[in-house]
Amino acid sequence: MRLFYLVILLTILLTKVVAQDVYKTGYVVKSNGDTLRGSISNIYSSKEIKFRKDKKDKPVLLMPSQISAYSTEGNVFYSKVVSITNYKAVKTLMGGGSIEETFLLKDDHAGIIKDTVFLQKLIDGKVSLYRMSYLSGLKYFYVENSFQLVEIPQKYYDFKLDALSAEFLKTLPIEQVQLSLGKYYRQLDYLKVLMVAFEDDNYFKEATPFVYSEKNIINAVADYNKDRGIKRGGKIYKTNLKRIYVGGNIGMLKVKKDDYINLFHLKSTASYDVYAMIPVYGINRSTFIKLGYCHYSYESDVRERSIRKAYLGFRYQLMDYMVKPYLGFNFSYGKQYLNEIKSTNTISAIFEYGLIVSIKRVHLVLNGGVTPFNFREHGYKLNSFSVGVLL
Repeated sequence: MRLFYLVILLTILLTKVVAQDVYKTGYVVKSNGDTLRGSISNIYSSKEIKFRKDKKDKPVLLMPSQISAYSTEGNVFYSKVVSITNYKAVKTLMGGGSIEETFLLKDDHAGIIKDTVFLQKLIDGKVSLYRMSYLSGLKYFYVENSFQLVEIPQKYYDFKLDALSAEFLKTLPIEQVQLSLGKYYRQLDYLKVLMVAFEDDNYFKEATPFVYSEKNIINAVADYNKDRGIKRGGKIYKTNLKRIYVGGNIGMLKVKKDDYINLFHLKSTASYDVYAMIPVYGINRSTFIKLGYCHYSYESDVRERSIRKAYLGFRYQLMDYMVKPYLGFNFSYGKQYLNEIKSTNTISAIFEYGLIVSIKRVHLVLNGGVTPFNFREHGYKLNSFSVGVLL
């Protein structure tokens, strides 16, 4: 058991360490126009990326002032000087003080700054669209037409005193003004900016106003370009293809507990597992939804247990290194048999851990698992150890 927990701890530590740098094949364009091919990490940062020509090379930091663009996996990022509006989050109680909501207000103290940043180009057309995640963690969008590149404001609010409070506060010394009553008013500046960028008042007036969101902004700009004959509305960014990985493992079991099997006279144990994984794409594409079927069996002198279950869960791993640790958690549903006597359907949990060794497009898998967590409910508890391939 100590070894089991040690493996889990080392897997977590290795995952955290390796996850810091995930490299994608791509190229950078220097300020003089020269192109350097290699691999890039930290690709969605607005302030710096890591670049190396070869895996053996020490990575170098590149900032927006040093290069004019870079590209990876079909996505292009440009170095641009932009104006950035600072916002601050304000929490307020709604519904009679029972519901807390967070609003963005313009931060008048920080104001608007200018900075040189990397912008990802999402749409290239009569009107183009860029996206950026800035240091504050907020996601910003910029729209560009033939004469300007301008920020699309966030969905923010202004706080205004109501008329009664404003008149009352005028009668008090400043040091006695401790509470201001008023309302938050939603600002729709993002719609106004798009109206100007489209350079077509009639088009925007005929379009249906939309709620601020990334999807709605992209669709609004794309629809405008489509109406002007631009294929796909000018969309050039690529979402990673939802490739389905399939795999299979075969191995053995270590039976920890079983009230119906003589563990001192086990004849054989077997573990079979087939599954499919679909990436849930984030920056590093390291989380996968997993759907599979497992079959465990073991027998002693007179009794045999067979466990057959389908399961659904997730796996966290790294797909861009030769050796990748992973952790997973699955909920399984199925039947167990004791001497071919079938039990009722049961739900149990499977915890898994392991390593993946990548050789070109084939991934060799070393897998360990623990199931179930509740021994008394299921009548058994076991560890599985298997090897397999992931394609």
